[in-house]
Amino acid sequence: MAVHAPDRLATGAAGADSRRAGGVGHFAVQFAKWRGAHVVGTASGSNEEYLRDLGVDEFVNYREERFEDAIEPVDVAIDAIGGDTFTRSLEITKEGGVIDNLPLNLTPEQEEAADEHGVRVERSDTFDREWLDEITELLEDGTVAPTLDTVFPLAEAQQAHELSEGGHLCGKIILTTSEGDGN
Repeated sequence: MAVHAPDRLATGAAGADSRRAGGVGHFAVQFAKWRGAHVVGTASGSNEEYLRDLGVDEFVNYREERFEDAIEPVDVAIDAIGGDTFTRSLEITKEGGVIDNLPLNLTPEQEEAADEHGVRVERSDTFDREWLDEITELLEDGTVAPTLDTVFPLAEAQQAHELSEGGHLCGKIILTTSEGDGN
């Protein structure tokens, strides 16, 4: 389910995401479904319908249960949080699987634990031209669509940042440079 290289996700593979309703997660779900993956998403219960509409096959409410207790081993896990979530993600990732660690803030102990579990750690922060062209096509044909959580004028960038830091979004925050049509 590594966003930058969708071919790593074999058709029909299972993937799990930590907190999939946010700005990155809602794209990861759509890319994984496009590849034919069985997607397990975690979020608060208020986001279940939204995630199912995006294509999540199984939903785990992280406020009611720990995802590592609810999810069978998966081929790919996306960790958008880091810290303890990475360590817990090791428990649900199959040997030979991948954890896409977006924060990339691993401790030496976590790196060693990943090696011991036979799990590769990657980060989706590099994009080649071919994948960017593919993303463009998916957006243009509507296969993948962004969700806008909130739109702020640029003068309210601080409020937008504070909302982002809160971590409970459904989609993207947009800053506009002019009033009206958003151009």
